[in-house]
Amino acid sequence: MNRVMTSIDYKNMRFVVFDAPTESNLEAYLEELKLRNVGDIVRVCDPTYCTDLCTEAGIKVSDWSFADGSIPPAHIINGFLSLCNERFPGGLTGAATFQGDAGMNGVKAIGVHCVAGLGRAPILVAISLIEAGMSPLDAVEYVRARRRGAFNTIQLNYLVETYKRSFIKKSNGVSAPKMASFSFGAFKKDRSSSPTGSQVGGRETLDQSASEVAQTASMTASVTALPLPGKEAAKGFKGWFSKKA
Repeated sequence: MNRVMTSIDYKNMRFVVFDAPTESNLEAYLEELKLRNVGDIVRVCDPTYCTDLCTEAGIKVSDWSFADGSIPPAHIINGFLSLCNERFPGGLTGAATFQGDAGMNGVKAIGVHCVAGLGRAPILVAISLIEAGMSPLDAVEYVRARRRGAFNTIQLNYLVETYKRSFIKKSNGVSAPKMASFSFGAFKKDRSSSPTGSQVGGRETLDQSASEVAQTASMTASVTALPLPGKEAAKGFKGWFSKKA
């Protein structure tokens, strides 16, 4: 299970990034999530399992799906950051003064998954690290050191060039990102997303969603992880993307 789950802890914040469970392996995932003291699951892809077992295990599921390979829209960023602010001691600003080990102190982790756990899930974690005080490049490096292959070029560009720390500065959350309307090829779909964390996941939606997993996972896995430039090269970041691998 370590091959599909990655713990990303930073001061008062605890995340577990993983790929999408299915009906057939959900119980095994839940056992591992309970061992990692996960209290919430944020599902950012189409549902591939019913949430009843999660609820029975005391884990709340929030469905905030957005297009594969893209950046999260503002209302999903707001919802996720609000959840972090509520769940972690001291909130997003608490990282600066937090002492000790969050895991050892019983802080519950937030689990985040998309289909392969390489794009949509880790970008939300990186955004929360930026809001907690990390520089964008440090946040990308921090996540990639733990979740190998995380982020495609669109997401990297957004994190380092576009996203600005703003959740703490604005009482109503972050502003709409400049690339919020971006769609990634054929994966753009009309989806309703709840920023309030409503629990959904009826079995009637599972068959179609499960059939998309294999195709999406294979395309997600084909994204080549680009090497990060040194911090001294941050000014030339746009040129980094224009270079051919």
